Amino acid sequence: MFREFPHACAWTDAMAEAGCYTGLIEYQVTREGAPVEVLWVYSPGSRSAAEAEAQAQRMLERVCDIDSEGRVHFDDGVTLQEDCPWPV
Repeated sequence: MFREFPHACAWTDAMAEAGCYTGLIEYQVTREGAPVEVLWVYSPGSRSAAEAEAQAQRMLERVCDIDSEGRVHFDDGVTLQEDCPWPV
């Protein structure tokens, strides 16, 4: 799945590691030199890359916007920010 937003584009994918599958949402703000960011979509019980990507697609459908700063806004009011809110 591929989606365009006013300030970014996003797409889904999946990866396998040690027989487990994880869905991915990858996105990039539309400005020169912007990095590709990745959201890992926890998908317990996924037995294939297709199932894991389907989970990522369902989550991407709930994204309302990705703003010019790379913040991901979901339809329930939750916003994911690039900066870690706690000390690492």
